[in-house]
Amino acid sequence: MGMDPQVTVMGEEDVLRALRSAGPRLRKAGQTVVATSALNIQREAKQRTPVDTGRLRSSIRATIGGDGLSAVVGTDVEYAPFVEHGTNRMQARPFLFPAFEGERPKFLAALGAVLKQAAEEAG
Repeated sequence: MGMDPQVTVMGEEDVLRALRSAGPRLRKAGQTVVATSALNIQREAKQRTPVDTGRLRSSIRATIGGDGLSAVVGTDVEYAPFVEHGTNRMQARPFLFPAFEGERPKFLAALGAVLKQAAEEAG
């Protein structure tokens, strides 16, 4: 499930390494940040999705990775990229990327607070 474009956070391996090596409480805090942001993106994308039959809107899902420190928000509807990016016959009606962009500052701030706490506890 998911659309072609993916977003990768720079330094993501360092962040994941720090959260995986943190104690269980901070790792759980990181997992909560990821899950909260993924659900916020899912909700906002659904609100932004243009509706004809409702199929696209209802197909948008947030899937949390196995370790809880990653998530994918997307859809498996084949025409979703055409709606998001437009075609030569249809204007773009972005719904997923704007939802991500709206959540990004909140996600980074919350994740930064968890990482700061992890660094303080590590000494």
